Amino acid sequence: MALDLSTINYDVINRGAYQIPSVIRTSEPVFDYGQRVLFGKGPRTAQDFLTYNYRKKGIIIPQEAIRGADPNRRNYGSSFDENHIASLYFFDEFVFNAQAAENRVAAEVDLTKPWTIEQRLMYLLAESREEWFDGVKVAREKAIWSTILNAKFSTLNGGEQKFPVQNKLLSIDGSKLFSDWMATLMNACDLVFKAGRTPNEIIFNPLDWANLLKIEDFRAILDNRRIYGSHVETTESKNGVSSVAVIDIPGIGPLKVITYAGMDPDGNYYLPQGKAVLHNGELGKLGACGVYVRSTDGQGRKVQGKQGEEVYSYIYSPEQGVKVDTMVQHQAAPCPMLTAIDRYGVITGIPKNAA
Repeated sequence: MALDLSTINYDVINRGAYQIPSVIRTSEPVFDYGQRVLFGKGPRTAQDFLTYNYRKKGIIIPQEAIRGADPNRRNYGSSFDENHIASLYFFDEFVFNAQAAENRVAAEVDLTKPWTIEQRLMYLLAESREEWFDGVKVAREKAIWSTILNAKFSTLNGGEQKFPVQNKLLSIDGSKLFSDWMATLMNACDLVFKAGRTPNEIIFNPLDWANLLKIEDFRAILDNRRIYGSHVETTESKNGVSSVAVIDIPGIGPLKVITYAGMDPDGNYYLPQGKAVLHNGELGKLGACGVYVRSTDGQGRKVQGKQGEEVYSYIYSPEQGVKVDTMVQHQAAPCPMLTAIDRYGVITGIPKNAA
């Protein structure tokens, strides 16, 4: 029997498209260390999401920080425009060939219990959403690392979202890392310590870490037989992240060493060679700004409003023409919010060669 799109309950499909659990395997890895570990999740309920004003519901940074009274989040002065929180807003619309629902889908393994058209469309729509969302994850990771390294990221409207981090903490001198590594690390840790946090982790680009290991006096402190103090502690790389060592910094304590080899699809490191990040815990929140959601109210009427969904998909049928193809919309509005203001440091100017 031919597929009749006029009989499909699109409301059921739209609800299922957001809720159906699905894992779509892709050949290219999506590196997500920044958004998975360094930036925790912000507001995620339908009612709580970031807006263009901190003082509206869904805030991440408290009132005390805006007034400068919170000792852990300082320097929100006149240069910080609290009324303009820009986000990365994504909206794409595609033609969705519903004829594919006439055939079995990959998850439909029981031949004795064929899925309904609606179930297949839910699966296909969820698959489309997950593949599209992989691209959003790439953009989020880029924005997060730009925020960490530069205290700002570029928004899709051509503007910038800036955060008031002291310049000296974003440009700690690393030019002598290979010639005087201990003094370089001690100076970097001291700057972060004086800003109010004792760093306990440093993140290197893997090429910089490999060059540091070429330094003979540095290798001498990394004794595999030790349990305490400086030692090698390499773990298996997971999605580009490896725990490789612990360095004991006088006056600071043990510094866990992480390498991050995550790259964007063009082959560019998210943490570029020549830079390293010193920190102590979570650096920010990945907030969700409102996306436009279309739903049905209690009286069966179509209504539209904003909700704080991480990703939203909507499928609908064109009003005219033979109903073979239909349309699918995907939306996401992530916003990296740096909360560790002046509580971490970026080492820059690390030479490309150890010699």
